Amino acid sequence: VHENGSPLIAHGSGKNILVADCLGWDAPSESAAVIAVPDATTIAKNGFVSQVSKATIDGIHETLVYAQADVSHGVGLSELAPARLPTEAVPVASETADGFVLQSSKVRVVLDRNGCITSMICFDQDSDQHVEMIPEGQKANNLMIYDDIPLFWDAWDTEVYAFEKPLDYERIADTMILETGPLRGSIRFEFKVGRVSKISQIISLDVNSARLDFKTNVSWKENRKLLRAEFPVDVRSPKACYDTQFGYIERPTHWNTSWDVAKFEVCGHQYADLSMHGKGVALLNDCKYGYSIRDNVMRISLLRAPKSPDLDADMGEHQFTYSLFPHLTSFPDANVVREAMKLNTPQAFAFSSVQESALKDLIALKSSKSRVPCSAILSAVRLSDDRRHLMVRVYEALGGSSSCVLKLSNLLPMVECRESDLLDNPTGQQYALMDNSIKFVIQPFEVRSFAITIADM
Repeated sequence: VHENGSPLIAHGSGKNILVADCLGWDAPSESAAVIAVPDATTIAKNGFVSQVSKATIDGIHETLVYAQADVSHGVGLSELAPARLPTEAVPVASETADGFVLQSSKVRVVLDRNGCITSMICFDQDSDQHVEMIPEGQKANNLMIYDDIPLFWDAWDTEVYAFEKPLDYERIADTMILETGPLRGSIRFEFKVGRVSKISQIISLDVNSARLDFKTNVSWKENRKLLRAEFPVDVRSPKACYDTQFGYIERPTHWNTSWDVAKFEVCGHQYADLSMHGKGVALLNDCKYGYSIRDNVMRISLLRAPKSPDLDADMGEHQFTYSLFPHLTSFPDANVVREAMKLNTPQAFAFSSVQESALKDLIALKSSKSRVPCSAILSAVRLSDDRRHLMVRVYEALGGSSSCVLKLSNLLPMVECRESDLLDNPTGQQYALMDNSIKFVIQPFEVRSFAITIADM
């Protein structure tokens, strides 16, 4: 994108707003979304529904727009276009006698005065049903603190007995509604936790999204303590799914055997999902990788305070985001992987006086069957070490086979494409080229690498 796009883009000038898509999934005609852009002046001139966001931890305000970007199948640049707000759009954040309400076209969230979720109702737009995700009488987003004193290896181990005795603390929050819409609602909660630590948390929801974000800033000054966020949900399943490199793993949600007990905490990358037939909940994050799901309670470990070998480990200021994403389908069909990637992948923008068509879908990955979505994801695109090939790595993310088409823009004319190993050595079959593209079938959780020779490289 950078090498081929730089000559065509005049940064900081022009009326067209280009957004770079680097996620690389098959997503034709995605619906409009709330997008943060860097230039409010250009936005106002182009007729976008906009909002200046005050919900920032670092003090830098963003301009939000409601827009649609026609990046259909892969990596490339596309022009942002204004979009209409949903007809059912309501004030996104409001205050009630007992707390606050965040509502979008897809979900309604009720919060108490301390930032705990007392209700999360998903709207099934196909059947007009409302589905509750939080068990009656329980609260989610409970920030729990525990003594964390392992038998050995202070900075590495966490023992199962640590979670039997949560420490009591009085959670009394100072609250403020930061944004009421029309594009995003945000509420800030500030309170003390543990001995002297402080938490500032901004809970936000976009107007057409079901993903509830918790932007968190912690001043952490504890001694051998562990901080967790806990979410009881109205979902029952004997197993949960956890993100890992090139796929996901499944772990039990019960402790029937000693082997199950040993899996009391699971390493997961960008998401953990608990689903049953008809609904589920995913817990997403941008930098925290310790999950624990037992029965119907989802937990994510946020901070520790070990004292060996480093007396000051984890002390100081921390900024991170975790999110709750409810859905009304089973896990493979719920776009959990996409939501997690969107949370973790910042968007890049440029302002240009040229059209985006030359840079749209530089590298596109899509299904070869028109009505079947592609479950493969474009993982990496780079030059080989000898700079003779363009290396493209693809993996299947959901545990099913998929018929795929890998297509390059005419800016990258293909001369040859061969399967390669993980060391960039072209060792496999040579693919037939059709319209600057190749076809292949990828198996469950399979990783495929391609060495592509580009003309005049």
